[in-house]
Amino acid sequence: RSPMLKHVRLLFFPDETTAVQALHQGEIMAVGGISSGSVASMLPESDYNIFSALLPEFRLILLNQQNTALPFFKDKKVRQALLAALNRERIVEEVLEGQAVVASGPILPENWAYHDQLRHVDFDPQRADGLLNSGQWVFPENVLPGSENYVRQKGGKLLAFDLLVPNDSSSISLGQMVVEDWARIGVSVTIKVAHPDTIQDEYLEPRKFQAIMVHMSLQRTPDPDPYSFWHQTEIESGQNYSGYDNRIMSEMLERARITSSRAARAKLYRSFQARFVDETPAVLLYHPVYSYVVSESVNGVQLGPLLQPADRFHTIADWYIVIRRVVGAAAGN
Repeated sequence: RSPMLKHVRLLFFPDETTAVQALHQGEIMAVGGISSGSVASMLPESDYNIFSALLPEFRLILLNQQNTALPFFKDKKVRQALLAALNRERIVEEVLEGQAVVASGPILPENWAYHDQLRHVDFDPQRADGLLNSGQWVFPENVLPGSENYVRQKGGKLLAFDLLVPNDSSSISLGQMVVEDWARIGVSVTIKVAHPDTIQDEYLEPRKFQAIMVHMSLQRTPDPDPYSFWHQTEIESGQNYSGYDNRIMSEMLERARITSSRAARAKLYRSFQARFVDETPAVLLYHPVYSYVVSESVNGVQLGPLLQPADRFHTIADWYIVIRRVVGAAAGN
């Protein structure tokens, strides 16, 4: 059938503040991709409907397991403890104002290969402490929690490293919460900042980092294959920036690439995800949410899974506008 709207006009603004202001002033009828703070401020307003969907992205912390100065990143118990010690739900609520979903595995929810029975790693600092204790990471004698020397060590090596984050306010706030959570279990982390434009070329590609907070984007990639990020052959010059080296998991990814049956691929990817959760090759944080704020006069809008923000227009043929007419007072009154 024919679309219900005769035309759609797309406007571009220099920044988010100007776009939101244009929405409030009625110059536009919808705005997408705005920050969690702007979305939260609009939630109480009845003039707008807010539609949300997961973006095909991860926020995660990569641990450089090829850095010989930090051999503890190759210790599974250390990686597991770092994840268990993080209150990711608090991060989502306080830093992102609820506009994200805690990530459970390396394949996106709603994808056909997603393992919907995957074990979720809860915030459990006691378990984190137990993992480090069992790995013989100990505190100095008579040290008090919260003191400068409250740092675990093993064989004279401190459990300490730098965390590189982009120098925007949200990333720095998130990084500070991570540092605080890890400090409580005796892991000393120092935040370093870098301009987002330099992260790829100056740190990721040459592997010049200890731990780094990044966005991993799968936009325009409908196939769930995570080979590029976690296979052994990608360690030196590919996108396996953390240097995670696991032959069993690499074989799963190889077999999934040459298997034509979707059911067989899904089974392999489910096995890969289960092993990923156990191995914890990186610290997964969350999937960001894309929010589309639309005037209440626009009807028929639906937001399904997104491969890219433009996918919000998939149902545009069903959109229509309701104009409320105000009847004036009778003539002569």
